[in-house]
Amino acid sequence: MSFFKQMQSRKINKKANKFILSLNSKSAKEVEQAYLDNKEFENNEIVLSYLFFKQPELIRILPLEFQISRLNSNLTMFQYGSSEAKKRLVLSWFNDNKFFTNANAINLSAEEYESYIKLYFQQPKDVAKLYMVDMRNVIEVLSKVDIKKTEEIIIEIKDDLTDRQWEFIIESCPLLIKYASQEIQSKYADDEKFNKFINGEAREKYINKQVDMLKEDISKIKDMSIDVQCEYINKYPYMINSIDSETLVNLLQYDIDLIRNINITSLKNPKDHSLEVVYGLLSNIESYSVKEIINIIINKGLLNAKGKLYRFDKSSNDCSYQYTTQTIEIIQRLSVEQIASLVRIDVNFILPYVAPLFYSDYDSESKEKVIIDCNSKCLSVFKEYFGEKIYEDYYKVINKIYNEYLKDYIRYDYSKDYNCILDLLNKTFN
Repeated sequence: MSFFKQMQSRKINKKANKFILSLNSKSAKEVEQAYLDNKEFENNEIVLSYLFFKQPELIRILPLEFQISRLNSNLTMFQYGSSEAKKRLVLSWFNDNKFFTNANAINLSAEEYESYIKLYFQQPKDVAKLYMVDMRNVIEVLSKVDIKKTEEIIIEIKDDLTDRQWEFIIESCPLLIKYASQEIQSKYADDEKFNKFINGEAREKYINKQVDMLKEDISKIKDMSIDVQCEYINKYPYMINSIDSETLVNLLQYDIDLIRNINITSLKNPKDHSLEVVYGLLSNIESYSVKEIINIIINKGLLNAKGKLYRFDKSSNDCSYQYTTQTIEIIQRLSVEQIASLVRIDVNFILPYVAPLFYSDYDSESKEKVIIDCNSKCLSVFKEYFGEKIYEDYYKVINKIYNEYLKDYIRYDYSKDYNCILDLLNKTFN
């Protein structure tokens, strides 16, 4: 390193250490704001290391690559990472086939465990690396969440699977036997549990027989395999409106094009159970590719972006969210790349993604944490959307909007104020 670079490095380090000293007397909220407002320290190793070890609750707002690297070598800190960083880290564990070992080390809850298993939809080739109980557990979760995408995984990796791996796959989801080799299928030819799923003339006759049964009694459709359900609806499309919401969700997940036979407006009607179908179809949306997300949300019209966070009803003098809580939760599960693809089509999608969502049991500290998390997410989307140069010019504008919200967020509660300062984010992204 040249003398000039050494001097420059010392100067930067001195400034970073001075900044760290200034944080000592600040609260966690003030430290968060100070870090977000000082972009020069955004990637400073000294500042980042200090925050990582001294303020672990702030790890979630640190640069993504830094989080991933440090969390991977400090698994006890995994819980403090942002959802995006944790997902990216888990995906890297899939690649190295270390997920189940590390999952035991970080003591995941059952809900967290299942949510991470679903990430295998994004890296299908890594499923081929699994054996025995791990393979069975993964296929069980994936097939229950989305059988169509599970089939797509098996189709992609079937030539890489051993006979032993097929045993655990078929045990977990008998329907998948149709993708195995004829040699493997023949082993199950006499087993009633599996032979109805084996390819060939017998399978076609079985499906036709089941479809004929449904003509007599459609209530049995819930107990039929997904390919029988699809065959029945393809033959009698008008009957799609007569099946229960759970079966309808599974059916549309398997073949979203069948939605052409449904009145989309009625599906969004909150006065009946049809919204459950929309929520069900979007329940695994974060596992979809950008192309699939655009197809299901934009092309199929399942979600419409709104220009404001809240709506006001003059007749009742009532104010409420433009979005249901569940809709916001679904949208906020998307990655930065995924939401940016929707924002490019309709900028209004930014609002539900970066709007603080509070629950009834949240105290002031919990609400403030949510607001600052949303601030950090908004900065990430803005950078992805506009690039580094424009981001440098406008990041303080975004911080200012959230700081104003943070100062008196109670005043901006939708039940009291129709005009929310966060609506300004639409103008910022425009």
